Amino acid sequence: MSNDSRMLSDHAAAGGSVLAECLASGGKAPYRYEVKYNGADGSWISAQKYSSNNIVNIAPETTGQFTALVRAKDSTGKIISKKMSFEIYPTLCNTSSLSCEVMKAGKSVTVNCSSEGGWGKKQYSVWYCSNSTGKWSRKSDYSDKTTFSLTLKNAVDYIIRVNCKDEDGNIVKKNFDVNAYAALKNTSTVSSDNIQAGNSVTVNCSSTGGRGAKQYAVWYYNKNTKKWYQKTDYSDTATVDVTLRYAVDYTIRVNCRDEDGTIVKKDISVSVNQS
Repeated sequence: MSNDSRMLSDHAAAGGSVLAECLASGGKAPYRYEVKYNGADGSWISAQKYSSNNIVNIAPETTGQFTALVRAKDSTGKIISKKMSFEIYPTLCNTSSLSCEVMKAGKSVTVNCSSEGGWGKKQYSVWYCSNSTGKWSRKSDYSDKTTFSLTLKNAVDYIIRVNCKDEDGNIVKKNFDVNAYAALKNTSTVSSDNIQAGNSVTVNCSSTGGRGAKQYAVWYYNKNTKKWYQKTDYSDTATVDVTLRYAVDYTIRVNCRDEDGTIVKKDISVSVNQS
């Protein structure tokens, strides 16, 4: 008599199960089968007591390497045992990352593909979508490559998607929201470029593009003394009054700084006449 049992599937993801096919020959039919597997503590856990059923579902509660024990018993009571190995592997987890999630339009972001768990070797594909169009574009099909450089040309919000696939065909997606911002532009103005000595000019600080909140610093330059004077240091204040006391030409300078530390200056000429 021989025990011809086999594993119909020898691996499964956590929470799943494997199948054992119980077979025997050379003895006196009918055959009955008992199936057990080894637990984490080394003890044997019953998957099926003796039964004529020959397809047995084995579902351990933990991950790891296991041994299935199939005992085949014929009608005379003769028993032949067979051991077979199987594995329950951790659930596939996509742990991919980006070099940054906020960047200047036209620059590149690095996609670092990685994963944990799953079965066998992993492959990755990378896609991206502009929120303004809703259209997905493929950067790469599935491959063993794990690092990609992706240039985001337009100043819009994007979604970058990494698909991770293992040898069992499990696929886990991971999305990243990326903001590609326009270049910082200083659009500040003054209330007038020609005033009387002793009067004030209002500096209206403004900007477009850049990253995050902007701060402004205001300076003015007396062309007679050839000196710069600071009116305000960097702050959130966007409206500043500057009193120009002398009948000379001045330059008002507004420095705009974004959260990336980028600074864009704008100089505005103001003529001051004798009152």
